[in-house]
Amino acid sequence: MYTIKDTIEIQSDPASVWSAVTDVENWPQWTPTVTSVERIDSGPFGLESVTRVKQPGQRAKLWRVIRFDEGHQFAWQSGGSGLQMEAAHIVRKSARGAESSISLRLNGRLAPFLAPLLYLPIRLALKQESAGLKSWCEAHL
Repeated sequence: MYTIKDTIEIQSDPASVWSAVTDVENWPQWTPTVTSVERIDSGPFGLESVTRVKQPGQRAKLWRVIRFDEGHQFAWQSGGSGLQMEAAHIVRKSARGAESSISLRLNGRLAPFLAPLLYLPIRLALKQESAGLKSWCEAHL
């Protein structure tokens, strides 16, 4: 198991940051790491929600929410038998507003081989997502 994480302080209230994080269909507005997002299911975003996410240079992947704690965190999974990915999004109250953490965990038989190759691109993507979320929340919320 290999985990890559990024955390950032956002000068916005945690509820507003949570709202931006869980409004997944609007992610392309604030992060360059997501080209398009399509909810496969209907209703509020939450446990068992399924979303098709397209990222630059990659084919679209289905992500299923496996943990959901309203107002605080969600985690979703994607992948197949060789490589599974689990991304977690956590929002906490901080002294300056909110703290947002995003992590990506790689599992599966191919993870030991791919993790060293993917570490830097994933780290950069997480930093870009964090910076985009910060800019969006501080300017729009």
